[in-house]
Amino acid sequence: MSGLKFSSKTLVFLLFAGIVLLRFLLGFHNILSWDTFGYYLYLPALFIYHDPGLTDFQWIQHLMDVYQTTGSFYHAYPGAEGMLVIKYPVGWAIAMSPFFFIAHGLASVLGYPADGFSMPYQVIISLGALLYILVGLLILRKTLLRFFSEKITISILVLVVAGTNFAQMAYDHTLSPHNLLFTAYAGVLYLTIRGHDKPSVRNSFLLGLLTGFVAITRPTDALIVLIPLLWGIWSPASLKEKIRMIRRKPLPVLVFVLSGLLAVLPQLFYWKYSSGSYLFYTYQNPGEGLDWTQPHWREFLFSFRKGWLLYTPLMVFALFGLISLARRIPQMLIPLSLFLLLYVYVVSSWTCWWYAGSFSQRPMLQTYPLLAVPLGCFLQWIWSLKKAFRTGLLSIIALLLILNIFQTWQYTFGKVLHPDRMTRAYYFSVFGKTQVSPEQQKLLLVERSAGEREILTDTSGLKSRVILFDDFETDANQENDTLLEGYGRALVMDQNHPFSPGVSILFKELTTSYYAWIRLSCMVYPVNNLKENPVSLVQTFEHKGQSYKYLGLDLADPVLQLKQGQWNAVHLDYMTPEVRNKEDILKAYVWLRGQQAVLIDNLKVEVFEPLN
Repeated sequence: MSGLKFSSKTLVFLLFAGIVLLRFLLGFHNILSWDTFGYYLYLPALFIYHDPGLTDFQWIQHLMDVYQTTGSFYHAYPGAEGMLVIKYPVGWAIAMSPFFFIAHGLASVLGYPADGFSMPYQVIISLGALLYILVGLLILRKTLLRFFSEKITISILVLVVAGTNFAQMAYDHTLSPHNLLFTAYAGVLYLTIRGHDKPSVRNSFLLGLLTGFVAITRPTDALIVLIPLLWGIWSPASLKEKIRMIRRKPLPVLVFVLSGLLAVLPQLFYWKYSSGSYLFYTYQNPGEGLDWTQPHWREFLFSFRKGWLLYTPLMVFALFGLISLARRIPQMLIPLSLFLLLYVYVVSSWTCWWYAGSFSQRPMLQTYPLLAVPLGCFLQWIWSLKKAFRTGLLSIIALLLILNIFQTWQYTFGKVLHPDRMTRAYYFSVFGKTQVSPEQQKLLLVERSAGEREILTDTSGLKSRVILFDDFETDANQENDTLLEGYGRALVMDQNHPFSPGVSILFKELTTSYYAWIRLSCMVYPVNNLKENPVSLVQTFEHKGQSYKYLGLDLADPVLQLKQGQWNAVHLDYMTPEVRNKEDILKAYVWLRGQQAVLIDNLKVEVFEPLN
């Protein structure tokens, strides 16, 4: 037995086996859903339904109804000539295409619908994604062994897989593009090192293709080009040497550039086909986007809601490892440091800086092949310390490893850690716990509805104030109508006056809390049939003049049971969204969409805010 040797390669396969086992335990039902539905849509649209422009929405609606892939279709925007442009980049679909074709060939043979979403597609494409994850780990191992011993490499791999959100993303969000990018980043790092050791046209071609692929999988990750671009530069002398190297052998650099451009052509051609332009900004929802002047880097890194270094504290040691990196592997220090600074700035500038439902910060996952190197440098430094200090630091690392494994369980299986509503109070109330009480759940951020109708049912814990009330009794421009005999004055809306008075107020003036409920109410007197003369209550937010989280209540809805020829009380409840900017404006009003008159009275807008 003493002759047996446990290698880092064995470890990779053992870790991967654990990930695969957990993936099978979770199952494959409806894994091609929500955002993944959008990334994947290219493949069935082109090869099954022969509709890459999504001009026939019926087949998309059918798939949504049958497989419950998403609550609403938010995955594309209007393009040219009646086509839709998928907002997600094409890279993920290209990488998954071999497994799509295998699944498509097997579906009918196995007796499943060859529709792109039956069980063979769900399983085989997931297995393909898992295979990419294995390749990424093997490439990372190979890179680490260039700098570190087997013992240190084994330690790094354990910490990266089990000590971060890597494992949870791999088995729980298997089809996430971040997992694919982890492998791509590992490949870029490996090819960069090899290319600088021994430049070659073949290596440069592969490096350019992979870098371009990263750009068409997640455009903000195009920053990875800084790694090969700046590698080997750590002093004026090294800069001069790199310039001399490029002058001596310019062909590999030219090949790198051309192959990178070649890799992005599928995206450019798709945009040209579906939008009429080679460049198309696909994130057109005014409620989300990159706000360059307002990065949320503190929240992104440290907040209890989703702080990366709070929920993945082991990576603090990777950042400390940059100090040792400067001495041990100086050629990597400047490219990695500059990349990290710019990358965190970019990803924290995204409006939804918590990146929806996930454990820790999922956009940091792809950076782990890069951070694994300074993490290894830190571990090497630890082994150079005296025994007492070494034991203390290794004990801290072990405790943080155990904490991450436990919190990963809390998130995925225990349902203790919430995907996007965490708070400081809740975090500490459930720390180390395996169950959650209803009282503890009250400490979470407010639950936001994803439905088309919002109803405020419980006003306890909320304070209210009226920001608009108009009974129109003093409005000299309105004339009494015979229908109002004995009632008083009211607003007459008609085709010349289709909008009622309303509110237009900045979020920061609306509330000092992170959310508020708004209730728009009035009395309405339908003179005509509301189906033929539609009227709506409307609330929406505007960012730079563009509307988002638009909510309308059609008064012809049979659920309301409004009576024609008499007064009816109506109201529309609305929870403020995760506003993009505190300067964004709430607008609330009544909208006559028909052509004939309707009467409105006692128009009121009331705000309900948390007491604390």
